[in-house]
Amino acid sequence: MKTFIIHMALLLAATSYLQAAGTAKLQVIHNAADPAAETVDIYVGATKALDDFKFRTASPFVDLPAGVPLTIAVAPASSMSVADALATFTVTLEENGTYLGIANGVLAPDKFAANPAGTPIAFKIFAIDKARTKADSTSSVDIKVFHGATDVGAVDIYAGDNKILTGVGYGVSSQYLTVPPASYVIGVAPAGGAPIARFTANVSSLAGSAITVLASGFLDPSKNGTGAAFGLFAVTSAGGPFIALPAVPAQEKAIIQIVHNSADPIAASVDIYVDGTLAVNDFAFRTATPAIELDANKAYKVGVAPPTSTSASDTLVNFNVALPAGRYVVFANGLVQPGFAANPSGESTGFTIYPITSVRTSAQSPDNLDFAVFHGATDAPAVDVRVGGSNIVSSLAYGKSTPYISVPAQNYVVDVAPAGGAVLASYSVPGLALKGQSAIVFASGFLTPAENKNGPSFGLYALVGNNVVKLEQATTSVRDVPELPEASVAPNPTAGDVSARFMMPSDGSVKIRVHDLAGSIVKEATLGYLTAGQHDVPVTMMSAPSGSYIMTIDAGTHRSVIPFAVSR
Repeated sequence: MKTFIIHMALLLAATSYLQAAGTAKLQVIHNAADPAAETVDIYVGATKALDDFKFRTASPFVDLPAGVPLTIAVAPASSMSVADALATFTVTLEENGTYLGIANGVLAPDKFAANPAGTPIAFKIFAIDKARTKADSTSSVDIKVFHGATDVGAVDIYAGDNKILTGVGYGVSSQYLTVPPASYVIGVAPAGGAPIARFTANVSSLAGSAITVLASGFLDPSKNGTGAAFGLFAVTSAGGPFIALPAVPAQEKAIIQIVHNSADPIAASVDIYVDGTLAVNDFAFRTATPAIELDANKAYKVGVAPPTSTSASDTLVNFNVALPAGRYVVFANGLVQPGFAANPSGESTGFTIYPITSVRTSAQSPDNLDFAVFHGATDAPAVDVRVGGSNIVSSLAYGKSTPYISVPAQNYVVDVAPAGGAVLASYSVPGLALKGQSAIVFASGFLTPAENKNGPSFGLYALVGNNVVKLEQATTSVRDVPELPEASVAPNPTAGDVSARFMMPSDGSVKIRVHDLAGSIVKEATLGYLTAGQHDVPVTMMSAPSGSYIMTIDAGTHRSVIPFAVSR
């Protein structure tokens, strides 16, 4: 009934022009997102043709006189006559022509966000000729796209992963696209960019139909009078309310950074292929890629090829990767060719990838350094990592990594030893320079290069941001703050209370903090001003669960950081 009334109203409005030689067809579409124009009256000449014509509503195609000027006016919904018009337009339709008249824009442009491309956004009716009331083929669907979002610049339109329209600006319509009746995912992207929104267009049941798909509403309603939000909508030749195309939820991402830590000389530099496409060219040993976004939970085929490769058919090793949403550092590690020393702990050393999950981009406390440890040296046994003679990492086997450890940001000397054995080497960690940052410290290379095709020697390295930093070997402490003489925690490990023992070189204020390896403070005490000499301060750990802890003693101008354990 509503369609019949609209059709009759438009015909009656045009009666004064019936002396014209022929007719043309016109469909009026209300796509003006200005809240002040949410509902309008449309006049043809002095006659109200559409009463209370709502935003995102379309009339059917109707016959109007051709060859004579038609005055079309848009007025508020409360209008009494054409004299109340907000805007007036004159069009002359060609005989037998078929048109879309799309009302779009805003009434007061200075109160709305400007179009990024500088295109005028004032309210107007866009007259589009050569419209279709049906598809050219009964077995296809014809689709015209119109860009009607005032605060959106030129866009590219995708069907699936294929770009079908390029650089469509505001107020511009495409030619008709003829497609088989099916369901499509339509992506909208800034011209030259990646899609920022995707929508489902299911035209499976519309064989033989012609439709108009409109970009409608505001990308940022808060800057546009809190008008309607951006979306894609479809209009059929029968008119009526717009048909919303459902938004496709954004694809969750797995953000990965790859570290090349394979010490096999044949892999000193490699090409990385992902699903047959070259992703990283000439990827050097002990370097890292920037962060790479992959679709979460999607299976990717990753191949490693020589740096001289010309295609994915040259890959030396291939494996499948599918990661849940999250942030990862992925170590490409192990040996491509045979003939290397076996791992002393019996771990497999074949080339593969080792993902570290829940990667941090900064320290959780601005005063700390957060780091994880990865064991990537194929011929090294399980190791302990020690600070001040106490383990902060115990029995870490090849291919394994630790959770993040959070420590006060100061310079450290760390010792690496076979699990339970004597120290192999000591390394300087520039913790002061890394204050507030996160890092992944990793073992790299061979303990005995002569037994491993003379590959690179063992060392400790740290991934900080996109950079791989070599940790220098050290024989003495390099702390900028001097250590307290004779500082210790006893007993270690403890089942309950401990004593912090230290020698004060001079009078000064003393503060003691105990935190767990996640960085949470579990004990904190300010002891006030103490005199020079030996001190033994009790610290109760009765309520603390079993685990590893770090005690920091600040005494005057000296500081000591002492790992210890609670074991029950």
